Amino acid sequence: MDSGWVAIGTVAAVTLLLAVAMIGVSVASQAPDNRLRFTGDVLEFAYPSDWTLFPGDAGDSPNHRVVAHVVTFGIEPAQQCTSFADACDLTGETIPAEEASIVITEWRGGTAPVPDPVGVDADVTIGGQPAVFEVRQSRDATTIAWWQLSPPGFPNRWIEVRAEIAGRRPQQAIMLGEIRAVLDTVAFPGDEQALSGDSLLGP
Repeated sequence: MDSGWVAIGTVAAVTLLLAVAMIGVSVASQAPDNRLRFTGDVLEFAYPSDWTLFPGDAGDSPNHRVVAHVVTFGIEPAQQCTSFADACDLTGETIPAEEASIVITEWRGGTAPVPDPVGVDADVTIGGQPAVFEVRQSRDATTIAWWQLSPPGFPNRWIEVRAEIAGRRPQQAIMLGEIRAVLDTVAFPGDEQALSGDSLLGP
């Protein structure tokens, strides 16, 4: 008890436990029937009613396009990241503390970053299909979480979810838990074109 390092370690452990507990409370507090639902041609999911979703630009190439941009806070129209051709400037310090910007992108043709997700992060399944999850810290102390989803037509067709989360570590952990809860609701609607691999390799 006389050691300062023991005290610091105890405080850190308690903080982590509280963060994990708060994740569960936060996710459970939003009942499914109070959520909004996005239904697109490549995926569907439910998200909290106080988040905002912007559908992707219809002018994007079908081979690599933004499906949706989801934000947990209010933004200006110019800050929407809805086109694959335009760089998303809503990163780093432009994201308020304890908030997140999530860009969902579809890719068709080429090679998926992880061509065989089976056995990689084997506990991650999204939409009933194996998925890949990675997380890293950026230089500006935000957390960047990345998922690769495997819809029908994989590996010639895949979906990437990139979330940038700002704030202190416990709050980032809570927000990451809320994003995971959203991804748990993902479903891939029936798509005959997606089931034909050759049709995904057009120009």
